[in-house]
Amino acid sequence: MPSIISKIARGLSRAAVGLALCALPTAASAYQLVKVDSGYADAMDIRLAPGNSQLLFVTDKSGQVYVLKNEKREATPFIDISSLVLNEGERGVLSMALAPDYATSRRFYIDYVNLKGDIEIDEFMRYKSSELKASLASRRKVLVIPHSQYIYHNGGQLQFDANGLLYISVGDGSTDPQGIFAVNLNSMLGKVLRINPLPKGTKAYQIPPGNPFVGVAGDDRIFAYGLRNPFRFSIADNVFTLADVGQDAWEEVNIRKFASVRGMNFGWPQYEGRALHDSTRPGAATAAMPALAYGHTDGRCAIIGGVIIQDPGLPKLKGRYIYGDFCTGELRTFLPDLVKNKAVGDAALGLSLPYFNAFGVGANNQLYVADKGNLYRIEP
Repeated sequence: MPSIISKIARGLSRAAVGLALCALPTAASAYQLVKVDSGYADAMDIRLAPGNSQLLFVTDKSGQVYVLKNEKREATPFIDISSLVLNEGERGVLSMALAPDYATSRRFYIDYVNLKGDIEIDEFMRYKSSELKASLASRRKVLVIPHSQYIYHNGGQLQFDANGLLYISVGDGSTDPQGIFAVNLNSMLGKVLRINPLPKGTKAYQIPPGNPFVGVAGDDRIFAYGLRNPFRFSIADNVFTLADVGQDAWEEVNIRKFASVRGMNFGWPQYEGRALHDSTRPGAATAAMPALAYGHTDGRCAIIGGVIIQDPGLPKLKGRYIYGDFCTGELRTFLPDLVKNKAVGDAALGLSLPYFNAFGVGANNQLYVADKGNLYRIEP
């Protein structure tokens, strides 16, 4: 089963020309990538501090989280958990999320692959005396997802909603036979999970009573299922966006009104994109189709999902969803039609960025993107 890593090797020869652009805009581009910072080992995630518009956090796959104050990086990491992390291939630190009440609670969470090879979500706290440093000793283990026998398809995105509930994307584990866990409602693999990460009594976290499988057959932590490798998703303005990395033929983007996602089957392995993949799996009739699917042509091989653009400095892109392909580096946008479940006007942005992993949003909705070693801001 192809992973992002194996897809890269397959796609590099076909995508060499695109990768050679090295973050330069094409001649027709109306936009540019302005370098904000550099020197990361492998930048994986970009987050704004709730309640402090000056602070931006960049997570490195090897285990460091760096803080930028007014886009200037502090000399020492905000926190370094590299001693806890198995950093190889697709494994490593995958993302972080800061609690909505971070300004007062100082809580944040990191999703990473631990030394046993399992996916782990831990809570940490910023020092009360410093906005620029967090305490490794504050670590509290919240959730461990068995994954040690699978080196690929970790998923790994963390997102909070406005109510303080934490959403966790988990890949299907590169299983064989394909997709066996994605449709298994007793497995956490191939899912988006939802928990309240605050402890209660002896329990490390709580199950929101509104989760779709509370009181019925299925794991109470599941919020949505039928996913292969949901590496990046977002929740903003009551809209849920999720890009699922495909297998042999198709990549996909799902954009839905948030209220409709509860209990949704996103279709894998019954479908890959909109194409029927395995009709023998249960649930094909309930599978939700993506808003956009694109094939593995011209070197494309693995989607990196983004966000819906609200940057006032990019008025012509407002309301459009930005995404790209890891192998070609091409950035693209489209306008989501939530009523018809369609991607309208899908088009290249005229920018290429090899080996990028994440998009992020700043205090004034500035649009950021991180490649392996650098952080950029997209501007006219």
